[in-house]
Amino acid sequence: MQYSYNWLKELSGTKKFPAELAKLLMTHAFEVESIEQFSHGLDGVVVGHVTALAKHPNADKLRVATVTVDKNMLLEIVCGAPNVAVGHKVALALVGTKLPNGMDIQATDIRGVRSEGMICSVKELGLGSDHTGIVVLADDAPVGVPFAEYAGLADTLLDVKILPDRGSDALSYQGLAREIAALEGREAHFLRTLSKTAKKVASTSVPPIVIQDPRGCSRYIGVAFDTITITESPLWLQVKLLLSGLRPKNNIVDVTNYLMLLTGQPVHAFDQDRIVGTVTIRRAKSNETLTLLTGETKYLSVEDIVIADDQQVLALAGVMGGVHSAVTEQTKNIFLEIATFDGASIRRTKTHHTLPTDASYRYERGLDSNLPTLVVQEAITLITTIVGGRCVGMRDVYPKTVRPTTITLTLARIKNVLGTEISLAHTKKYLEALGLVVRLLTNKKTLTVTVPTRRPDLRDEWDLIEEIGRMHGYEKIGVQAPSLPLTGSSVNPEKIFERSVKQYLAHIGFDEIMTYSFYGEKEIQSASLPLAHHLELANPLSPDQKFLRMTLAPLLLRKVKENIRSLDAFN
Repeated sequence: MQYSYNWLKELSGTKKFPAELAKLLMTHAFEVESIEQFSHGLDGVVVGHVTALAKHPNADKLRVATVTVDKNMLLEIVCGAPNVAVGHKVALALVGTKLPNGMDIQATDIRGVRSEGMICSVKELGLGSDHTGIVVLADDAPVGVPFAEYAGLADTLLDVKILPDRGSDALSYQGLAREIAALEGREAHFLRTLSKTAKKVASTSVPPIVIQDPRGCSRYIGVAFDTITITESPLWLQVKLLLSGLRPKNNIVDVTNYLMLLTGQPVHAFDQDRIVGTVTIRRAKSNETLTLLTGETKYLSVEDIVIADDQQVLALAGVMGGVHSAVTEQTKNIFLEIATFDGASIRRTKTHHTLPTDASYRYERGLDSNLPTLVVQEAITLITTIVGGRCVGMRDVYPKTVRPTTITLTLARIKNVLGTEISLAHTKKYLEALGLVVRLLTNKKTLTVTVPTRRPDLRDEWDLIEEIGRMHGYEKIGVQAPSLPLTGSSVNPEKIFERSVKQYLAHIGFDEIMTYSFYGEKEIQSASLPLAHHLELANPLSPDQKFLRMTLAPLLLRKVKENIRSLDAFN
């Protein structure tokens, strides 16, 4: 996954430079595949201040803006954007700048007035698709500062390889920030202000939710918002998405993508006015169809988990939504889904329909059913502040609560496995830094460790010892040969009997042949065996090894034939 260094730094509180942070992760946690500067392509774009605005003398739809870059530079810019005004801080492309869309900015005469640069829209800056108006920056934006620096685009990207066993927690900024802080021996900054419970909201304005398949969906939260306005996202949100490899679209879609990046929890928004009756999470029916957001129509399998209302399927759960209930510019009310789906089911659906998405990538690795509790409050806060909506209801269907697990860890086992002495104090420190709860039993030789549900990869004491080892640092563990006792091998009567029988049979003229456990349809027909009685492999190595053999006869005959041919050639 591609991570923004500045965002990780903000959440974790690390003071390490990118290369130092990469080394820390490489030696203790994850493989960092690359470190590179983000290529924003905005050199020559600075923050400007519109100090005067006059009507263009020769064009009704154009105006001439006087833009201050510093005390020694006042530029006259011809601008046609309807939202430009005196006092605005803007993104100004100076003469000589080449923008991401390939446009070269030169001083030019426009209807008789010389324009010495260009005030940019988000499309011209490569931040989005809207070009109807210019980007208006905050009032406190420092004039003359490079726009990329002000917007946070002057950043370093770390491409970190997260293995599937850590997909439940580390495929997110908060998860990796927590890991970084733990390796540095302190608490991550974001944990200080993390809200763990959502405010109680009435459920009357939310469609009823029914989970028909608890194995496929262990939890489903639905939150309703009204009076929303679909528009461009704030600059800071667009920048965070771009740095993480996603393109901004609109404020609702951007918020859901931001939440997924931040927490690792996929979130999906439906147009609530297009939902009829009850929201049901179930298996698809035979021959049901769904037209996806991409416009492609899929014929669903009975193994697919779907989100449906009383009339039709609305979304392919954990993979992609449908076009019927998609959020559009006309949407006024939304139904927000924050759910946990079965990883194996999502993987089958993704593979069957060839639909790899950012959501399925996370779901198929397994997600924590308690994560939505933390995400829902963040979602409510973002939507009410950024989109302008009002939260009018929430339902939380959680049939079987997932509880933390407790593992017993013997201190002596740590030394035996790692080959080095790690003190009780350090052991406790390492595990607690990872968010585990540690308690020393009365015998002072055993610990009980409570593992939060976000770490399903920690199942036994071996996993805990691995965590202790990497936190301590494998480079601190000395190299030594293992000490193993020298003992004679035990007598195996069965092997002795087998060997003696083989030798006896060979001495009296028998030959031994070894064949595969599979054969093809040709051998079945030649031996007049019933094809329907055979077990067929789903992914055979070749057509000649497609069926599990019922008898040795076909393969024995094949070997006899091959041997006879070899003997004839020799003679």
